[in-house]
Amino acid sequence: MPGPDGPGNPPIRPVALGVIVRAQGLKGEVAIRTFNGESQCWAPGERFWVAVPGQPGRWRWLDGIRPQGRVAIGRFDGLATREEAEALVGAELAVDRSHLPPLDEDEVYLADMMGWVVVDRSGRALGRIVELVVAGKKDFLVVEEGGRRELVPVEPGLFGSADTAGRRLTLAVDLETTDENPLE
Repeated sequence: MPGPDGPGNPPIRPVALGVIVRAQGLKGEVAIRTFNGESQCWAPGERFWVAVPGQPGRWRWLDGIRPQGRVAIGRFDGLATREEAEALVGAELAVDRSHLPPLDEDEVYLADMMGWVVVDRSGRALGRIVELVVAGKKDFLVVEEGGRRELVPVEPGLFGSADTAGRRLTLAVDLETTDENPLE
């Protein structure tokens, strides 16, 4: 297990749990957009793989966390100044899958849905999930078909069923009906 100051090895099977969106205050705290704020992993004493795009990642211990509106304010080991926190803006926060709690039978991690086929309620194929975008107040699945990309909001009531064995997500709406189309 890496020490709090060393980079160590990245998670073998990483699952992203959030992203640092800004520095908070003057003492090294960061605002975190969590993908699941209810996760048991968001607790002081947990360790996260912190990776800024284009830079080597490293393990950091979460010293404290508190909710604040749509974000959580976190304190990680080794961050004492605003400048150190600003250097981590955009960093993805991940844990190894083995550290996650088991899922209920009807649950699936969004990270596991990459490559899944998405169909609407009538069975019309919309494409494959190629990315998860965190944007302000909503998260979106990016669904691609023939070079065309659609953003599907991750929100209650939109997803009908998830077939993990068949790697298929069925929406609870028929996108042919424009007044019911959440993508427009």
